[in-house]
Amino acid sequence: MAVATLDCRNNVYLLAVNYRAKSYTVNADISALIKTGNGTVRELSLKAMDEVVGSLTLKGGNPTFAVRGRALFSLSSIARIESQILGVRIGIT
Repeated sequence: MAVATLDCRNNVYLLAVNYRAKSYTVNADISALIKTGNGTVRELSLKAMDEVVGSLTLKGGNPTFAVRGRALFSLSSIARIESQILGVRIGIT
């Protein structure tokens, strides 16, 4: 499951939750919200308790990242955007 949100300062946040034991690679198309920018990746799982586990450079509005089994990943965008259109398409492999 994944949810993308836009706050009042036009920051984009993407939350990806994996309830299964298997890890997945996720490609989230959030190009309707943001095309480029930098973000922080945080993990909440048995292994990492809401810790920063990496950073992400967004190009073309399609971040790709791994989601560990039974974990929650949060991508926090620090880039400003102009679009107010909400929409996200998630591809899981």
